[in-house]
Amino acid sequence: MPEQILVVEDDRHMRGLVALALKQAGYRVQTAEDGVEALGLVAGSEFDLIICDVVMPGLDGRGLAEQLAERPAHPPLLFISAVEDRPATLPGAFLKKPFRLEVLVNLVGELIRRRR
Repeated sequence: MPEQILVVEDDRHMRGLVALALKQAGYRVQTAEDGVEALGLVAGSEFDLIICDVVMPGLDGRGLAEQLAERPAHPPLLFISAVEDRPATLPGAFLKKPFRLEVLVNLVGELIRRRR
């Protein structure tokens, strides 16, 4: 069964592009607009990876990571952001926007292989 990925991104266009690229690569994908919606999806499903924007209104990527850290087991995180440098406090992998979708798909594959 293909791995399941959650894409958390407030920009509808970016969320759709990332989800489409991952689906074309053979992954099962669910999406959320923000951290609050993501927490609801995580409570009801098992994900192999969460891709999350760092800066979002409401519960942002850092807040989502903090909430997930309180749970006994959670999937690895891949943060995407247009910030200049990777924030040191982010627990997980980081990819700076803009990025090529092929780079994202390759990184996702690498992160999932590491988890196995």
